[in-house]
Amino acid sequence: SLELDSVFHEVSVERDFSSLYDVASAIVQLQKVCGVIPQVEGKGDSSRVVSNLIRRLGLENDLAGNSPPEQQIDTLVLLDRGVDMVSPMCTQLTYEG
Repeated sequence: SLELDSVFHEVSVERDFSSLYDVASAIVQLQKVCGVIPQVEGKGDSSRVVSNLIRRLGLENDLAGNSPPEQQIDTLVLLDRGVDMVSPMCTQLTYEG
């Protein structure tokens, strides 16, 4: 997440994956509002950890249970910063937003 400045250092240097729990929790909260995301694709070790956490937290929160919201997102793409280090430095103007 770009809003958590220390995540890249913690995961890459200190090998501390605990901050990835916050990333997975945020995605699960998004799924509570927008429906379960059926396809999760990722590249890198951290994305695999986040994907597994999303799956586990989804089961714990019973996202597929009673009257889930209508699915609005069909695919989630997770990229480690170690795989794509340029994107965090791009601004909206880079994409002509």
